[in-house]
Amino acid sequence: MSKLNTSALWQLARSTHLRKRIREEFGVDRAKRMTRMMDEGEFEGDDGDALHDFLIDGISNDAVLVWETVSVDSYYDNPEWEWPIYITRFHGVYEVQSPECDPAGIFDSLEEAKSYVYSNWANARPGYRVKPSS
Repeated sequence: MSKLNTSALWQLARSTHLRKRIREEFGVDRAKRMTRMMDEGEFEGDDGDALHDFLIDGISNDAVLVWETVSVDSYYDNPEWEWPIYITRFHGVYEVQSPECDPAGIFDSLEEAKSYVYSNWANARPGYRVKPSS
């Protein structure tokens, strides 16, 4: 199952820069089919698989860090272990990441991603090491 849902595809489809990158990567004909899929919010066929992989790679490798915090938990003998949590942005969608954890999914806004952090890491420190989201 894809972690890219319909609303994430619609958000990504708004990026003219991303559409240009898709044309450069796949050529005009395939890019037309792929951007149509993004507009419709669904992947289909081989082009859909290629687009999905391209977007996931972009989110994983080209996203910009916009916010970070830590969760303070007990870990072995250390009662104050700081576990880093990151939120990255890629063409208008956000991903929550933390070492030793699978990516949490794709979110439509920074606020949704932060809400996920605070609801899934009980000891996350609010506002710790916040980076500007510009």
